Amino acid sequence: MKIAYTYQGITSHRIGGVSRYFFEIISRLQPRAEISILGKYSKNIYFEGMIDKSEFLRNLRFKGKAKLEFLIQEHNQKTRLRKHNFNIIHHTGEGLSVFKQSNNTPVIITIHDFIPEIFNYQPHRIKIREQAIKNASAIICVSENTKKDLLNFFPKIEQEKVHVIYHGFTSQSKHYSENKLGNYILYVGARTEYKNFEYFTRAIVPVLIEHDIKLVCTGQPFSSYELELIQSLEIGTRTINVGFVDDNTLNTLYYHARCFVYPSLYEGFGIPILEAFGNRCPVCISDTSCFPEIAADAACYFNPKDKNSIKQNLEKILTDDSYRQKLIEIGTERLTFFSWDKAASETLEIYKKTIENASKID
Repeated sequence: MKIAYTYQGITSHRIGGVSRYFFEIISRLQPRAEISILGKYSKNIYFEGMIDKSEFLRNLRFKGKAKLEFLIQEHNQKTRLRKHNFNIIHHTGEGLSVFKQSNNTPVIITIHDFIPEIFNYQPHRIKIREQAIKNASAIICVSENTKKDLLNFFPKIEQEKVHVIYHGFTSQSKHYSENKLGNYILYVGARTEYKNFEYFTRAIVPVLIEHDIKLVCTGQPFSSYELELIQSLEIGTRTINVGFVDDNTLNTLYYHARCFVYPSLYEGFGIPILEAFGNRCPVCISDTSCFPEIAADAACYFNPKDKNSIKQNLEKILTDDSYRQKLIEIGTERLTFFSWDKAASETLEIYKKTIENASKID
């Protein structure tokens, strides 16, 4: 089987959930299929060695550079799709050009979430996604909740072409460093509006003070607005941003945290939940969207729009050691449900089924 993966969701970012997802799938399918990644240049660290060239003109900065790279990548993708007789194309991004370039080869897409549609932003992106969903031969959703959202927004879509494949988790040997941060709860990742960071932070101020505990965040530096918020709440000495960290540091942060908190109003899957499970870190999360589906009974849940619910459940996990230990044990067991090997095999079966269906139409 000859499988092509488009460049859009892989090449333009150094790291990220989407590119990591495709890396885990592709690396497991390479022994079983002939795989081509249709990118000429890439800055992505996961795909080093898989794509011919590294970042486009890395040391040069000039007006129009991004546009030039886009045109080169598009031309390269179009040329390779025309020259090679691929059996299936897995589109890694949301652009529409691949559907014109495919030469009637079946195109599969993966839907990771419906954040633009639910929170009504990036209307241009919504229109592009709508066309991609309509044109795709098969659609992979990363959770049943995401599939439900898909069928809600696109009720006329043929359900037979929609499939759910969960993300996996890669168990690695851990080498934890010592805890240099003291007593803390851990927040991982972006803090955009739907992540509910501001409301959550306001809700936990009494907890931070009464229990003499810190809030440790990873990711982007605090914005000026966030810094003003933290100072106005008088928790400046109790709020720490460690920035972007490597996997070993992140594992250590999970391991030493009193708990991992995830107050989002919506997510498509929630990989940090699995990361916390994998590092024996108890999980305290929103009771919304896909979270109950992914974490099941291995998490402490709160209403992300209710300050009392946030405070009470966070205090429960901080003060009840037997409850914390119970969550750790259930989380470790729950983690065995998620496997990248299983995800790759299920994806390959969808490729085969889609190719078979396309041959019947021909």
